[in-house]
Amino acid sequence: MRVLKSSWRDQRRSPEADLYRVISTYDDCPPGVPELLCGGDVLYGDRQPLKLLTTAQLRGDPESSESKVLHRLVLSIVGEGLWKYTDELQLLRAFRAVVEVHEYLCSKGIIHGDISAGNLLLWPGPSAKAAGFLSDFDLAHFDESVLPHAQEEPVNMASKVKHTNVTDDTRGHIPVTGTLQFMALELLGSISSKKSIGHTAAHDLESISYVLGYTALRRLTSSQGCPELLDKYFKKVFGAMSLLDIMECRESGAPLVWAVKTSWDNQVQTFIAQHLSRPVLHVMRYMNEAIHDAHVRLQNANEDDMYSSDEDSGIQTSGETDCTHSYYLKVLDQGIKRLEKSPASVKTFNAATQSPSSALSQSSGNPKKKRKAD
Repeated sequence: MRVLKSSWRDQRRSPEADLYRVISTYDDCPPGVPELLCGGDVLYGDRQPLKLLTTAQLRGDPESSESKVLHRLVLSIVGEGLWKYTDELQLLRAFRAVVEVHEYLCSKGIIHGDISAGNLLLWPGPSAKAAGFLSDFDLAHFDESVLPHAQEEPVNMASKVKHTNVTDDTRGHIPVTGTLQFMALELLGSISSKKSIGHTAAHDLESISYVLGYTALRRLTSSQGCPELLDKYFKKVFGAMSLLDIMECRESGAPLVWAVKTSWDNQVQTFIAQHLSRPVLHVMRYMNEAIHDAHVRLQNANEDDMYSSDEDSGIQTSGETDCTHSYYLKVLDQGIKRLEKSPASVKTFNAATQSPSSALSQSSGNPKKKRKAD
């Protein structure tokens, strides 16, 4: 089974297919990116040269840099939503695979730029090379000099293809990218203030943390007996649509802090404890601390810009947790190691009933059946 992806590509960005081809040339790239089987911009016409199929063509408008191009890819992996994880080891290993390949791509100058729950996926099946993978690079930030100068020639099509000429002058301003519900606080602030900033690896890592919070909470809210209060919390935090509401959730740490806060009533606390093991809760806590420290540094930097004086130049801030790949990998490795050492603590989920159980309860049932059979 393969995946066919169709999208309308911004001509101010390079084709996603070209980036996949570049990634495929990295022999030491960790498993965690789908293989491009074929793909490129869609062409049409009954005579040569063929033309790009654009929104301007469909509408009968003049071509411009803002016209979108139909882009299609055939990819090798059919993924599943992370929230469909069947046990916590699968969950943490999937996130580790994503962080690992993200770190590698960043070392090559490629920033994904659109981390969301729809772009981080489980890699199911016996042929999977990793527990999870990262997809959808159509909004990636990278040095375009690494790309091939022309897209792969389509099968049975002439080599001369009419492309819209998009130069640096016509490229225009490409806005901050990402899915608002998972976007880093600093990027949200840049949208609110209408100030342009660079998209960094730390921004993507912050988004990865929010996807973890979303994944675990969605798993809980889809389980039997979920308290209404927790369900409302999920919809409020990850269903917010206005920029200000989303920023308020970021500033309060809402996407992750729900798992470790002590102000829940007994029903919610008990439900969370039944569905999330301590190692997973610790991973979420440490990621939340890293993000909190990053937000504090951002706030301090903004205040320094407004109120700093020459007398403040010698003041040093205390050491904080860094929102880096090495820190995230360390936290995830620690969580995975703790679960592997204590299989009985691993929470598993029955796909049919969505009900949680522990590895111990599953394994303890099998010996009884065997004894009866004997």
